[in-house]
Amino acid sequence: MSHSEVTTGRSPIGGPLNTSADYRQQFIHIDTIGGFRESFSQLRYFHVAIDSFSRYVWGITSKIQNLQT
Repeated sequence: MSHSEVTTGRSPIGGPLNTSADYRQQFIHIDTIGGFRESFSQLRYFHVAIDSFSRYVWGITSKIQNLQT
């Protein structure tokens, strides 16, 4: 484990996730990337979820940072 993982609790980009799952959807990692310029698109934020077991990735774009269902 690297020093950055110990102090921040995060893995480096492209590195292994800190949790190991025994079955699908046991651990889902969620993040929001965004603040993209509106001139590019009105969809300014990208929300991503990663299944720790299968490494399957879901992604959705939105106009606002918080998703409402």
